[in-house]
Amino acid sequence: MASLQRALTPTKFPDVVENIENMPRPPKTTANGIVLVPQPTDDPKDPLNWPMRKKLMNLGVIVLASFACDIANVANAASVAAQATDYNKTLVAISYSVSNYKFNLVPACKLTERLVLAQISASVAGLAVGPLIWTPLARKFGKCLLIFWTTLVLLGTSIWGALCTKQGDYISFIMSRTIAGLFGSASITLGAGLIIETFYLHQRGKCFTVYSIILLVGTVAGPTFSGFIVAYSTWPVEYWYNVGLEVVVLILVPLCMSETGFTRPGGPIYPPLPENWVQDRIATFITGRVVPQTTWRQVLSAAGTQFAIMASPVSLLAGGYLLIMFAWPVAVNTLLGVFLQTPVELGGYGFTPEQNSYFLFTSWIAIIVAEIYGHLVVDRFALYMCKRFNTGMWKPEYRLHSLWVPGLILMPVGLGLFGASLHGHYHPAVLALGLFGIVSSAVIAVPVLDTYVVECFTTLAAEANAVMNAWRIIFGLTIPFFITPWIARVGINWVFGSMAFFSIFAFSFLIVLMVAGHSVRRATFGHTGADEEGISMTVNLQDMSQDKP
Repeated sequence: MASLQRALTPTKFPDVVENIENMPRPPKTTANGIVLVPQPTDDPKDPLNWPMRKKLMNLGVIVLASFACDIANVANAASVAAQATDYNKTLVAISYSVSNYKFNLVPACKLTERLVLAQISASVAGLAVGPLIWTPLARKFGKCLLIFWTTLVLLGTSIWGALCTKQGDYISFIMSRTIAGLFGSASITLGAGLIIETFYLHQRGKCFTVYSIILLVGTVAGPTFSGFIVAYSTWPVEYWYNVGLEVVVLILVPLCMSETGFTRPGGPIYPPLPENWVQDRIATFITGRVVPQTTWRQVLSAAGTQFAIMASPVSLLAGGYLLIMFAWPVAVNTLLGVFLQTPVELGGYGFTPEQNSYFLFTSWIAIIVAEIYGHLVVDRFALYMCKRFNTGMWKPEYRLHSLWVPGLILMPVGLGLFGASLHGHYHPAVLALGLFGIVSSAVIAVPVLDTYVVECFTTLAAEANAVMNAWRIIFGLTIPFFITPWIARVGINWVFGSMAFFSIFAFSFLIVLMVAGHSVRRATFGHTGADEEGISMTVNLQDMSQDKP
């Protein structure tokens, strides 16, 4: 009987069992055969495993919060003349006269150039410095907590700015704009980390396109709405409607957003989230107990990491191109109202503020076209390059190849048309065509470059995004101060012609990355780089729009 029992007992082979358990699993893929990068865990709480509805809800709220910040910081673009009257400031204006088909800048009367520069500088300075502060703080307090409380401060600055209507309120108003830029920049910066932690590699291009383009829509929507408001109401209304938008954001953030950090092999250990919804909201938005415990020394170290990323060769090349590429739209937006609203007899187009706002719909169309291009081309073309030229092995540089047409055709041609139209006083339709080329090319480039650099530093996504934000703004912070003397010295046609040549030259930075990207990425300071090069991806390009896990 004992021998029969032994015969019926399964024989255990420890080595075989261990080998079976340790056999590598086949990688998880989408229904279309695209390998999921990074590979998700089996835990349903893993943000990579969230339902697409929850992922898009998180993305939608952070996009709305970023839009609210941007539109708030350019809300008064068309009202500076009215504010100059309220503040009783004697300012130097830009007035244009035509002499030999050339714009000449001459001092005029009580108008607005210095007020424009002060307001631009106040907001942009906050937007430039803020990301370098909020990114390391997010490691200690969490991204969602910072987004909520900084939006609350942004709401306060909008009310503050709307109440600065008296003669002695000028300095107070400028302070409100600086604080608005500083605190509002949190939403603009921290969204990159949410995208990296929630979406897969093949989805990030579209997500960054939506995130970046809607963010940039704010820079166009603000001046557009401002023109209509000034035409029919008083300038404080520009801030009161922002108050309503920011209240909506403050309601949606705690209702819809969740922290996206998750414990992964070799990474920080996140505390378990409370099961109760109310307790989870308190931990996420009040106590900040949803992120790993972080010391202030570690926060300072994270702040220093941003400068290491900025000094890395890949950041210098990609960021250098973005610095030049994005500066020219800033120059155009800074002076577009002057070009359009200057009387015809002085060389302008004689537009009213309302007509100026209608003209800005050219930029809206350019942004829509850029969104379509980003949705249909950027990810698809990168995956095509991966399959066609590297047997399905991924390289981050494949994303950059979608910028050949925007960088070498749309931007320089747009700048040339814009400058020629102003110089020769061509029909406004020609000017609009030039503006379309400038805006669409810049808007296409921003998400592609952001995604590329973030994917070169996947473990430091928020820091990399903060650095790219700084590159985008640095030149824009200074260009309003020298663009008008530059035009006065050489003429409007030479200024925009030079911009076109500079943009072509800057594209050589991207060519270096396309050709030698692997070597450039490895030459990082402090070994901060971590990318996804070499991952094998099985790609089906026929239906990228249905790439659900």
